Amino acid sequence: MAKGEKQAILILAHQVNDVLRTLIQQFDSILFDIFIHFDQKFYTASLGQELQSLVQTSQVSVIATQSVTWAAPSVMRAELDLMNHAFNSGHYRYFHLLSGQDLAVKSATTIYNFFDSQDAQFFEIRAVNSPVAIDRVTYRYPLVESVGKKRNFFWILQKACLLFQKGLHIKNQQAFLLENQLAYASQWASMTNEFVEALLMQKSELQTIYRQALVPDEIYKATFLVNNTKRFTYHNRNYRFISFNGNSPKTISTSQEVQELLESENFFARKFSPENQLLELIRKATIEKEELDDQVEAM
Repeated sequence: MAKGEKQAILILAHQVNDVLRTLIQQFDSILFDIFIHFDQKFYTASLGQELQSLVQTSQVSVIATQSVTWAAPSVMRAELDLMNHAFNSGHYRYFHLLSGQDLAVKSATTIYNFFDSQDAQFFEIRAVNSPVAIDRVTYRYPLVESVGKKRNFFWILQKACLLFQKGLHIKNQQAFLLENQLAYASQWASMTNEFVEALLMQKSELQTIYRQALVPDEIYKATFLVNNTKRFTYHNRNYRFISFNGNSPKTISTSQEVQELLESENFFARKFSPENQLLELIRKATIEKEELDDQVEAM
């Protein structure tokens, strides 16, 4: 990879608020371009124009190809569409996948300079061939796009469908599972141009393999990575801070938490409240101290 190339910020978003606005403005720089996939259910043309108006320097591009449901294959499809759109828009040394509820806790120049000196992938792989991950691919979840986080009628039907498959030992993707290690990881990662290109070459196959999987966004990229370690090196750290309460990230709510994040080795953190006055602390630490001369020197 050639050093000194731009990097791409990839954002999966479903609402416009001050967190997303701040995240976009944090990377408004000659060092980065910004690509956003907005949940199709909530997207309007005026919304896209508003997001593009937030920057002065970066290119901001907004797509809305998928109606996204939590834990469903539509999340994976949105990621792949976003990566494909960014990859075809220019040559970027790194692609950083983020949520619209994330913020940077370091300056754009600091983040750029770190990754400009790297050649590896940055993932947070939590397990390989874990029973939970294998179940997510082995069994079909045909109603997952209708379930999401809701405990509704479709949730009951899907539970019954799962029990039926297990009772009759009906299994899916056995050839794929025999030939590949299955990795479970954080959805969020920083990936090189070469890795994204190779992943996108498998886009159609990936969508077939995981078309009825559960939470495939936490599996498909990491699985591709661990089965291609001869081609791609990786660090098992994604430099993202997330603390969970069950299935949902906890909201960062105190100035002490923010200060600890600013002083940590992490580059990104999640999640923040749009009404939170802590946003201003982060803005001052990551945007107002950023100088154009530093950016030019980094290039």
